[in-house]
Amino acid sequence: METWEAGHPRPGDGFCCVSICVKTNDNDLRAMVLDLLEYDPADGTFRWLRSGRGRRAGEIAGTLIDSGKGGRKYWRLRINNRFYKAHRIAFLIMEGWLPEMVDHENGDSTCNVWSNLRAATSLQNARNRRVHSNNALGVKGVIRTNGRFRVRIHAGRNINVGWFDDLDEAKAAYEAAAKMHHGEWARAAA
Repeated sequence: METWEAGHPRPGDGFCCVSICVKTNDNDLRAMVLDLLEYDPADGTFRWLRSGRGRRAGEIAGTLIDSGKGGRKYWRLRINNRFYKAHRIAFLIMEGWLPEMVDHENGDSTCNVWSNLRAATSLQNARNRRVHSNNALGVKGVIRTNGRFRVRIHAGRNINVGWFDDLDEAKAAYEAAAKMHHGEWARAAA
């Protein structure tokens, strides 16, 4: 574990903004996690290995919290007085490193089954998002204008896929464009 004092540059990321900053590398954190928790990749649960501070050995670890983003929830773990998203700790346990972001392939942020998790960038994660709750049509990438349906997709820039008279055609066009431009990260239009 490395520490830096306020105002002194940290290697690679500028200046520290609190009185003492503590940086734990992935290997130190992984060792600490493996000493405290057991992860079951088949059902995505974490269990405490030892009792202490209001927890019992064998008890399910973590708290289901609201992310504040559209009602989505996720599991959060407290390790050494610091909070971590459980899906990131699952990735650390299984792969030995923390990616920029962890994507839930099925879109369920509470499902930490190992086969549902994959390393992602924020752009890849955004491509796998569900349709927004305020979407009037309930179809991703489609808007209604003057009785017709316009399909657009973002792939580095906004791409106009086309105009359609039928919502089902528009939905199919979005899904084809998503597969072409987003590949494995494409999510169905509805």
